[in-house]
Amino acid sequence: MLTSRAKRLVIAACALALGASVLSGCATAGASGPVLGISIGFANNTWNQALIHEVDTAVGNLQARHEVADVKVENANNDVSSQVSQVQDMILNRVSAILIQPTSTAGLNGVITSAQRAHIPVLVFAEGPVTSTVPYELESDFSGGQEQRIEYLLKQMHGRGNVLSIRGTAGTGADAGFEHGTQDALRKYPGIKVVNTLYGDWDDSISEDAVQKALPGLPPVQGIIDQGGEAYGALQAFAADGRGVPAVEGGNRTNFLQWWQQQHAKTGFTTISSEMDPGIGAAAVYEGYQLATGKTVPKRVNFPYLTIPQNQLDAYIKSSEGIGCAFTDPALDYVVSHLSAWSCGSKADCGWVQ
Repeated sequence: MLTSRAKRLVIAACALALGASVLSGCATAGASGPVLGISIGFANNTWNQALIHEVDTAVGNLQARHEVADVKVENANNDVSSQVSQVQDMILNRVSAILIQPTSTAGLNGVITSAQRAHIPVLVFAEGPVTSTVPYELESDFSGGQEQRIEYLLKQMHGRGNVLSIRGTAGTGADAGFEHGTQDALRKYPGIKVVNTLYGDWDDSISEDAVQKALPGLPPVQGIIDQGGEAYGALQAFAADGRGVPAVEGGNRTNFLQWWQQQHAKTGFTTISSEMDPGIGAAAVYEGYQLATGKTVPKRVNFPYLTIPQNQLDAYIKSSEGIGCAFTDPALDYVVSHLSAWSCGSKADCGWVQ
């Protein structure tokens, strides 16, 4: 099932009137234009909720401008087989372009090839790359962005001490890219020791539970390495275990930003927060629209990271409340005009790891 935000991607009243699935968009009678098929891979954390919010916004903008005839949206709930089936249905329904937030780096290759054979362009976004060379891809520089984040953290630790590393969702290209960046940063600081590595699925509650279970067997920990959505949960586990505040940087989740704001007011604590921008969801819809209308776009594009410094903290907290993660809201014209500037050549040049 989609979340309430994802369901706003469809026109519920029309769908009910036609007896259609609420996961399908509903075209206005006589509407012309392309049909987009969108397969959301995950809805399990606040970053994905913000991404769905941005997909929702972009779809609404295209509908308001009468640029699309229909938008069909599915959610795979982190299940590869379900996502394959959803994309197969989109191919059978002859959509104009397919957008996939992938649940696997290799498990979708076959159905992506099927779409190519049906002359339907595919755009993979946000959780890739996939191992196939067929689709267009819109990602972020997971490796480079993570390396910068972790270098900031390790410098705050003066290059010495124990760290707990918390990774995202195993088997995804994003997790592999983030980990590559983490290891690149760690190699520069031989005085840092990783005392344990856990998986938190980019989710605060899962991370908190995993850290709570691990902490009793760990030595003193001076820093937390995360990939973007685990820091706040880990901090709650540290507090419950009676440990002090470790060196930490965040992944733009609202609860972490609020924690940072409170710590800054109390003690002057400062850090940075940086993560792939959920605005990539809107960018994907707009790039997918370009593909659906036969426009030429770069094969591989890196959407910019969103980094929040101390002096912008309050503004991002305010704008992200009710959604759960900071984001930008790129407009159609902005995305289209920047695609060439964001293009990044080969997957290796893009900083993507498989």
